[in-house]
Amino acid sequence: MSDGRHRQPIWRSVAVLTVVLAAGLLCTMQPPGWRTLLTYELPGFGAAVAVLFGVRCYRPQSASAWRLLALGIMTSVLADFLWDSEGLLPVDPKVFGHLVDACYLLTYPAYLLAAVWFLGGRASKRDTTLLLDGAIYALAGWLALWVLVVHPQLAGGGLGAWDWLPTVLYPPLDVMVLILVWRLGRGDIRRTAPWLLISAAFTTMFVADGLYALLAMPTSGWVSDALDVSWLMAYAGLAAAAVHPGMRYLIANPEPTVRDHDRVRVVALGLALVTPFLLILLAPEDLDAVGDLLVPVGLLLVLATAVRFTISSHRNRDAETALAFRATHDSLTGLANRASLLDCLELATRRAARNHESCSVLFLDLDDFKIVNDSLGHAVGDQLLRTVADRLRRFARAEECVARLGGDEFVVVLEGIRGIDDAIEAAERLVGLFDESFSLGATDVHLTASVGVVPDAERSVGDVESVLRDADLAMYEAKQSEARRISIFEPTMHQHAIARLEIKNALRTAISDGELRLVFQPIFDTVTRRPIASEALLRWHRADGSVVAPLDFIPIAEASHAILPIGEWVVETAARELASIGASDLAISVNVSPRQLADPNFADHVLEACRRTGLAPERMILELTESALVEPDPTVDLNLEALGAAGFQMAIDDFGTGYSSLAYLTRLEIDWIKIDQIFVSGLGRNPSDETLVRAIIHMAHDLGLRVIAEGVETQAQLEVLTNLGRDAVQGFLLARPSSQLVAVTDELAPVESTGAQYR
Repeated sequence: MSDGRHRQPIWRSVAVLTVVLAAGLLCTMQPPGWRTLLTYELPGFGAAVAVLFGVRCYRPQSASAWRLLALGIMTSVLADFLWDSEGLLPVDPKVFGHLVDACYLLTYPAYLLAAVWFLGGRASKRDTTLLLDGAIYALAGWLALWVLVVHPQLAGGGLGAWDWLPTVLYPPLDVMVLILVWRLGRGDIRRTAPWLLISAAFTTMFVADGLYALLAMPTSGWVSDALDVSWLMAYAGLAAAAVHPGMRYLIANPEPTVRDHDRVRVVALGLALVTPFLLILLAPEDLDAVGDLLVPVGLLLVLATAVRFTISSHRNRDAETALAFRATHDSLTGLANRASLLDCLELATRRAARNHESCSVLFLDLDDFKIVNDSLGHAVGDQLLRTVADRLRRFARAEECVARLGGDEFVVVLEGIRGIDDAIEAAERLVGLFDESFSLGATDVHLTASVGVVPDAERSVGDVESVLRDADLAMYEAKQSEARRISIFEPTMHQHAIARLEIKNALRTAISDGELRLVFQPIFDTVTRRPIASEALLRWHRADGSVVAPLDFIPIAEASHAILPIGEWVVETAARELASIGASDLAISVNVSPRQLADPNFADHVLEACRRTGLAPERMILELTESALVEPDPTVDLNLEALGAAGFQMAIDDFGTGYSSLAYLTRLEIDWIKIDQIFVSGLGRNPSDETLVRAIIHMAHDLGLRVIAEGVETQAQLEVLTNLGRDAVQGFLLARPSSQLVAVTDELAPVESTGAQYR
């Protein structure tokens, strides 16, 4: 419940309490008669009307509960009217008194039903023990009142037992209502003004009823007047709660937090249970007169307490069972969790080793599950995970372990495997589970999965964590491969994982340690035959003298977010190098990763780098990959819009490799297209490549874009590209990457081809 619900205006509630209190005090100053009667009953009736007004005005979730409170007030006011008019109407006083008591007692079913209705969806099995507690307290209280108050009055003559019976029932019934109201007031509801007012109202009623019984039903004097005002203020408390705006939220939420054995409840039950024995000690001289009452009521108390604790014991046992299940199982799918999986895997590997069999672990990860969550919502994603879990249960035998490690990762432990062939066959059947689409209501979802296999898990008895690690590595290899969905673990995978981890850790200090360097490869204009730009290429020279290839560390930097500070360093360093040579006719080209483009601060970092180095934005070309542009992304589009507006040039790097959608060419402001080396390498030998390159060049020119052909390594390639009309070329044939940024070259001067791969 938000704080706004707690800070509602309370002036209406204060006004109701003030008016009713004034009316009650005025009533005590009037002589008995019709004037007193109207002065007392009219405010009570007004309180019931105020409750109904609150229901009509605020339309609460629990409108029926509020109407029941109004009914209880009206019934009580009717009893007050009959009581006050006893001497004014020609009716037998004895009959009149029983009618009054009947009306008073009828108010309690309305109050009790209202309290239960307020509990609403929060009512649960736990409320059974709560009601039993209330019954035990009420029974003990009634017995104490009867023995200590009523019995002495009966022994002295005057009123009979039936005259006293209703009076000693009021306080226990108040206790029942109070317990339900307090039960309602857990969590945020306890802080609301309506709940506080209702609690105060029934507490006032309980105190007044208790004093009325203990003081032997006073009918005159200041005590009687004080009790009358107290009852009237109880009605006013309910009305004040109803006219408060927060009353619309007074209904409990599901899944309460109730402890069956908290200290206060146990102590209270203990006192209630020993009440008959305490009463025996307090009334020994007249024990025979009350013994017939103490024994059956005492037995009833013991029976109710036994039932109450039996229910609690069963509930605690069920709770312990549920807690143990939650500790070993995934809450969403009901499959084993990681802790349970490790235990199962330990037992399975030991059995396999003892029986000279194989035990295999299949580690499964759903492909592109994030797309399902992002497009259809997490609720559908959760439903999909539960459906996958059901298929995996049917796939495995009853004695085999199926677990969910979290997210979209699952593990199946297979026992009785005869070798690697059986493990591969099982993995293929597991992948085949995803051939059929998943029906999720009105939506059918098609998924694939990548599976890593450890066929000989029994080799790692006592070290099952390493088995899961190996299966995870194999799954990662399967996910990285476009040609296969199953990968068998090999020891080299672990070695590669260690190497990747070492690179990831070393990247954190590569910039500060001065290990990163830039080399520059010129891009030549084919008309002027001079360099128009140089591409800045990142190199990593370790302190130990080793050189890490870009393909080995760039993907790791992407995955670990280290690409962001590295990318900032590249942009600023390249800008500083170009600004330092003062060549106004040369641009610098910088590669930008998809993760950089998705960074909301990317455009600001690039603009700030140019400002610090003094480089004009139009002298920097940002090379973007198609993968970062195919799907519209608001952050990417905003970055490109801001950079384009500032004057930066945009180029599509490795154009045509793997993506068929070209919509981004019209959606974004692009200046250059770089034809990938894979298409250039066949020029002069493969007519199909020449046809494709010609089509790309014509399309680009029709869209107003310029074309750079990269990876030019032979004279034949250069001649074909010249004839096709491309705008610029780049490659080892023309110039190798150099640590020096060259500003001017006389003309395009091919160098001897080394056959080395571009970049």
